Amino acid sequence: MNPRQRAALRAAFVLAGIGLGLATYLTVRHFAAAQGGRSVCSVSVTLNCDVVNTSEYAELLGIPISALGAALYLLILVLSGWSLAARPSLVPSLLSHLTVAAAGSVAYSVFLAGVSHFVLRHWCLFCIGLYAVNLGLLVTAAVGAGIPIAEQLAILRRDWATIRSKRWVFAALVGAGVLVGGVAATAAVRREHRRDEFVKTWKALEIAPVVVRGNEPTLGSADAPVTVVDYFDFLCPHCKKAATVLERLVREYPGQVRVVVKHVPLDASCNPWANPHPGACKATAAALCAARQGHYWEMHDWLFLDQAEIDDNNVAAKIAEIGAKVGVDAAALESCMTEPAILDQIQSEIREGIAELRIESTPAIFVNGRGIMGALDMETFRTVIDEALALAKNPAPAPAPPHPGG
Repeated sequence: MNPRQRAALRAAFVLAGIGLGLATYLTVRHFAAAQGGRSVCSVSVTLNCDVVNTSEYAELLGIPISALGAALYLLILVLSGWSLAARPSLVPSLLSHLTVAAAGSVAYSVFLAGVSHFVLRHWCLFCIGLYAVNLGLLVTAAVGAGIPIAEQLAILRRDWATIRSKRWVFAALVGAGVLVGGVAATAAVRREHRRDEFVKTWKALEIAPVVVRGNEPTLGSADAPVTVVDYFDFLCPHCKKAATVLERLVREYPGQVRVVVKHVPLDASCNPWANPHPGACKATAAALCAARQGHYWEMHDWLFLDQAEIDDNNVAAKIAEIGAKVGVDAAALESCMTEPAILDQIQSEIREGIAELRIESTPAIFVNGRGIMGALDMETFRTVIDEALALAKNPAPAPAPPHPGG
C-alpha cells in the first residue's frame, strides 16, 4: 500500500463515517416525521428536510433511500478500516469498486437534487451533506487508486470472474437479488391493490354538502374542474403532511385542481367540541389576519414548520416571531386577532365541519364533495384526482325517476 492509497482509505473511512451518521439520522426522521416534531435540518420553509425526507422520492422499492445509504456507508467504513489494519492487498480492488459505487451514488445524487429543485421545491441540508460525501468518496477513490481507469476496469472484471467461479457465492448473490426483487414486487402489487380499493370506496361515497363561500384562502384556478376542500388544524401533524401534498397537486395539475382551506382548530378556546391542541385558535386567527395583509400562505407555511414548538403558553410569542419573518405589520396583526369577525369566521368553519359535515378528526379533505379522512400518500392522492377529473368530464347519469305506475 503506497502513501496515496493509505491517505485515500483514511479519507474514505472518515467520509463514510460522516455519511453513516447523516443517513442514520434521516432514516430515523423518515419514520418519526409522521408523529410530528421537526428535524434539526428543517430551518426554513424552503430548507425543510422533513418535506424531502418523507416524499415518495425518499424511498426505493419501499425502503428509505437513507437506510440503503447507511448500509453502503457502513460497508465502506468496515472495508476501509479492515484494509488499513489487516489487508493492504485488498486496497487496489477496494478503491476500484469504491470508484464505481461512488460514481453511481453521485449520479443518483444529481437526480435527487433535480427532484428537490424542480419537483418538491424544498431542499434538505443533510441530503446535501450526503451529496457532498458521495462526491468526496468518488474523488478520493479515483485519485487514491493511482492507476489508470483501464487497469481499474480490469480489476473489476477479474473480481467478477472470481465471484462467478465460486458457484455458491454467485448463487447466493443471485438468490438474494431475486428475493429482494420478489419482496419489493409483492409489496408494490399490494400497495397498488390497496390504492385501487381505496379509490373504489371513495367513488362510492355520497357527495357531501361542502360549501365554498369565497372568503377562504385558495390555491389554483377558480375554474378548475376539481375542488379540494381541506378542513385542518395548524397543530395537527397529519394536516402538515397533507398540506405539502395538496400544494404539490396544485402545481402538478395546473388549471385542473383548486385547493380551498378551512380551519377547524381543535382548541377549546374557540372550539367547544375538542381540546387536544391548545393554541391552535390563536394560530388560526394569526393566519386569517395575515391574509388581510396578503401573507396568508407565508404564515400558513411557517406555522406548520414551527408546529412542534407551538403551545398555549408560547403561541403569542411564536406568532410575533413568524410575523416578523413573513413581513406583516405587527400592530395590525395583533389588533386584527381580537376582532369578533375573525372569531366568527373560525367558529363558522368549525360548525360547518363538525356539526354539519360530522368531521371527527383532521385533516378532513373533500374532493368534489367526496370525503377523505386523514392524509394520503402522494400516489394515492394522484389517483383520486385522476378519478375526480374523469368523473367531472363524464358525470354519472342521474337515477331514472320512478315509473308512474310503479
